[in-house]
Amino acid sequence: MENQAALNKIFIHVPFYLYLVVAGFIIPIMEEIIFRGLLAKVLFGKYFKTGLVISSLLFMAGHSAFTPQTIVVYGIMSAGLAITYYKTKHIEYSMGVHILNNSIAVLLSLFV
Repeated sequence: MENQAALNKIFIHVPFYLYLVVAGFIIPIMEEIIFRGLLAKVLFGKYFKTGLVISSLLFMAGHSAFTPQTIVVYGIMSAGLAITYYKTKHIEYSMGVHILNNSIAVLLSLFV
């Protein structure tokens, strides 16, 4: 989508393995720390569920999810990550899901 196109422009002259490391591993870890860890858990504390909802909406906004299609895609992704974190109480699991999602997207970008 739009984010993928932007990343492709940034990483056009970067070796693929570096693109995979950054977009597939580093970015999802940082996003989980920011959106699920800091925003949902630290900032909202005992209002953790509310924090997850707000952090999910901010996650969607940060990914420019403003069209119906992107709202659905990023809404499902964000809700899935929030539910994973809420159910397991371990951010490592939502990081793993996020890494898997982004890594698959990066690998599929080879064929687009």
